[in-house]
Amino acid sequence: MKRSYLITSLRFAYLAITLWLPALNAQNKTETSKPQDFLVSGKSNSETTILADQQVEFSSNERKAVFVGNVRVKDSQFDIECDKLTAFLDRQEGGLESAIAEGRVRVVQEKKGADGKKTVSIGRGERLVWEAKNGTAHLSGNAQVQQGINLHIAEGKDTVMVLTRDGELKTNGRSRTVIKPQD
Repeated sequence: MKRSYLITSLRFAYLAITLWLPALNAQNKTETSKPQDFLVSGKSNSETTILADQQVEFSSNERKAVFVGNVRVKDSQFDIECDKLTAFLDRQEGGLESAIAEGRVRVVQEKKGADGKKTVSIGRGERLVWEAKNGTAHLSGNAQVQQGINLHIAEGKDTVMVLTRDGELKTNGRSRTVIKPQD
């Protein structure tokens, strides 16, 4: 029964996205139409997949989509897991304006450094606000970010960690960093 419900929900989500996004993009048609991804800026041509176990709601009037229940986002720039994801479309450009992930948030980003080595950054918190225009993610609520073997931890409940699409990290508020020696 639960598996059947999940499959039905996923089929509905796929159908709704394929019908809903083209209709919204048609309302904002410009001469230079570009591919629209759900959680990345218009500069990327990657495919984004969003899975939700419990509920998906789309509102053309509010230009938003809400995904609830063990939400998983797979994208070429990052992966996100959370309890609830709310995505807002830009009224002017038709692409994504912002997204809010709430509840047991986990974001994973892999980047190659100048030396060619791959670094994996894993952020955890209770809330993540992602802004498409500048590609920043604001992580809060017992936030912590692990880059490689090093760990950066929020020490105050108001501490916000800002992650960029380039893999940079800035912290506003009290925090501590644990730097481990390489093996």
